[in-house]
Amino acid sequence: MRIDPDTCRDPVLLSAEVRRLQTVIAAGEPSLTDEEQRAIEWAAEMMEVGSLPNSLNRRDARVLRGLLERLG
Repeated sequence: MRIDPDTCRDPVLLSAEVRRLQTVIAAGEPSLTDEEQRAIEWAAEMMEVGSLPNSLNRRDARVLRGLLERLG
């Protein structure tokens, strides 16, 4: 779980988040947290089986799955 830098006052957690972000930037590739990956996987699955609003469709699910593959 990522911390909220606007509300976190723990210097250890904040410095750890800065180091994580520096690593992501240095790698030159965007990344998702495990929690974000699970949320996107869930949304894609719900779209595929039609459990989300009609405005979200299978094409949207494919887009989300493609995003996961690219970032994962």
